Order: sequence, then C-alpha cells, then structure tokens
Amino acid sequence: MWALDSCCTNNEDVAGAVDIKIENNSLSPPGFDTVEAGPDWLSTSASSATCPPSSPKDVSVPAVIAEPSQSGPVPKECAEVDGLPGLPGASPAAAPAAAAPASQAASAPLPQIPPGRLSPSPAKASSSTTPVKKGFLVTLTQEQRDQHVHYIKTLPSDQVAHAYREIADEGRMDTPLLFSVIERCSEALRETHPKLYYNKDVIREVVKRNWGTLPHCASDFRNDKDIVLEAVRQSGWALEFVDERLRDDSDVVLAAVSRSGGALKFANRSYTAQKNVVSAAVQQNGWAIRYAHPSLQTDKEVALLAVEAAGCALQFVGKQLRVDKDVVLKAVTKDGAALEYADASLHGDRDVVMAALGHNGASLKFATSDLKSDREVVMRAVSRSGYALQHADSTLSADKEVVMAAVSQTREALRFAQKSLQSDKEIRALCHDGSTSCCSRRRA
Repeated sequence: MWALDSCCTNNEDVAGAVDIKIENNSLSPPGFDTVEAGPDWLSTSASSATCPPSSPKDVSVPAVIAEPSQSGPVPKECAEVDGLPGLPGASPAAAPAAAAPASQAASAPLPQIPPGRLSPSPAKASSSTTPVKKGFLVTLTQEQRDQHVHYIKTLPSDQVAHAYREIADEGRMDTPLLFSVIERCSEALRETHPKLYYNKDVIREVVKRNWGTLPHCASDFRNDKDIVLEAVRQSGWALEFVDERLRDDSDVVLAAVSRSGGALKFANRSYTAQKNVVSAAVQQNGWAIRYAHPSLQTDKEVALLAVEAAGCALQFVGKQLRVDKDVVLKAVTKDGAALEYADASLHGDRDVVMAALGHNGASLKFATSDLKSDREVVMRAVSRSGYALQHADSTLSADKEVVMAAVSQTREALRFAQKSLQSDKEIRALCHDGSTSCCSRRRA
C-alpha cells in the first residue's frame, strides 16, 4: 500500500512522487503491481498520506500524469474481467455498501454531459460490455463509453487531452475508451490512469494503433524493443523518439528505414556507412541519400537506387557520379527537373536532354543553346509543357507549328510567341475561340 503526501497537490508533484518498479512484464507504480498490493490508495485522503520510499528502479515519469482517485474503493463489478483476477485487492468488503439491483442499473438514465465538460461515469462495467484482450481493464458499459466517445469526437483535437483528463478515474481506467481517445489525440495518453499508463501490454497495443503516442510513453517503454518495433513498423519517423540505445539496434534501424527512408537521419552514425541499411533507405525514399556517409554517396549502385526512387536526389550523389551518363539518364527519366543537377557536360547531350523533356518539358531551360534551337528538341518540350516555349530559341518562337503545339498545351504560352504570331487568327482560335488572349491582357 502507498499514498501521496499532502505536498503532492498537483500533477507535477504527483509525477515527482511516483516510484516505478517492473514486475511480471509490467511497468507500474507501487500499489499497482499485482494481487499482493491492494488498491487502498484509491480511497486514501491526500491530506493524511505519506509518500512512499524511493525504489531502486526509478524511471522518469512524464510531467503530466493522472491524479489519484478520490472516488473511493474499486467496485466489486470490476473484480473480474474475462475470467481474470480483477483489480488488486478488490473484494466484497471493498464494494459499495448497498449495490443497486441489475434491473435497476439497466433502467437508470445515463449521466448527461454538460457542454464543454465530460461528466464522471459512476455506473460500473460488467465483463460482457465490450470484447477486449484478456487482462485489459473494462470499467465502463458500452453505452457510457459511446457517450464519452461521441462527445470527444465533437471536440477539436487540441482539446481532447483536456477533456479526457476530466473523466472520472473509472473512465480513464477503461482500456477500450483509451484506444478510442488516442485515435483522436496521441498526447491524451499522458492523461490516462496510471494502471494503464504503466502497463506494458496496454502501451504496446496503444502504440500499435497510433505510433504517435510513442513520445508520450514512459521512458522505459521508449527503451523497450518490442514497443519500439511496433512504432517504427508504422512510421520510421518514430525513430526520432526512441532511446539512444535502440537507435544503435540493427533490427530497429532496418525496420525504420525500410518504412521511412528519411529515418536514416535519426539512426546511429555508424549505420549511415552500412550499405545494406542505406540501400534499404534510398529504395524507400531516394532523398535519404543525403544522410548517407560520403563513401556511399559515391557508390554507383546506391546512387542508382536513389535516383530511381527520386530523380532529383541526383543533387546529393557524389560529383563524379553526376557526370556518369547512366546515373543521370536514370535520374532524368524519373524526373526531368533532375537535369539541373547533372554535370554541365551532359546538358548538351541529346539523349539525356530528350529523356528529361519526355518527363518535364520545362527542363529545356537547362539545355544548351544548341539544343534550344533544335526544332525536334523544342517540339518535344512544348508538347509536354507550353511554358517551355519561353526557353526556346527566338527562331522557334516564331515558328507557327511550334507555337500552336505550345498553345495547345497552355493558352498562356502565346505570350512567349513572336508578336507577328500573337495576332494570328488560327493560333488565337486555339487560345480561346478567338477571344482576347493572355498576351492582350499582358499589354493592357
């Protein structure tokens, strides 16, 4: 049994007074352990309590933590869920003196929720209310839970955590309600009851449902490989919130970068020089090559994987590979704009430029003057993007066929044609059925 000192008058005080110990695969404060520890703390007056002695297995507790219940002993109805022992120490003696008959409880009206606040949930749940995994607490009826969920769904996401904190302890001990709340607001995890907050099985399921709750877990859970793997398999970016020890774990890092290549940024530096890790990262996200060790940025095999996933990742590969026609061709085929990052010697390579224009006509901007005056090259460009006409040689901006191809793509391209063609009836008809064109608006 343990209690809170009278000095613990707010969330921060409570957080500082809680000692944690790990037993039976569960992280819990003293008194939350197992059957040996009773729930007497639930009925202990904060003004007459004393803080427990320090435990040798202290862990950091978030600054925001649920306050102890002042609502009395845990009801008998919660003594067993799915055939498992219920709350520690729960017994008939701990139940309310006069329990209402089941028929009366079923007919009793549900508590009304006043606007802007969630009401307590005095009615207790039975084990048949909602199906959950064995060992997960169920303390609300389905009707009560639905009422809370419906209200929470009407709130902006930035108010959900506060609203959840306003629910009575019985509600914040309800595991299915917690699962519904964290779908709206991951930060609300900090407001749940300590019996859930320090339960490894509950937290693993919470993280599995919403990886964004990982930053709000107790530090020991952010250092738990099983829980961390659940998070990074959903989003590799969760690696940012993982304990440093696990950023150096190959299983965790590989799972993270395979899901989100950019997570390579948060891996231990040694992994940025491991080809298998970097290759997995750039295959998922070519931009991840920017976080690779320089020795791998000049590796042609890795570079090809990167530009195949993101053409413009060419800007982060080694200079010697930006001259490599194979690498550059692969890049501009994926994204014509990558021509900008190719070595200048390839800006005049007809094969490279034509490949780039096939994807992005505006890439004509980066071609050499010789190619900008090449009719076939320019026609390919304006057929993809009418705006490419502005980069064509002046002799081709006066070519009616070229201009018509550009205007067919974008009527605004007429402004880049020679003035002699801006008033051409056939071209203006393409521009908008002969109506005033963009070039006329520009002169106005």
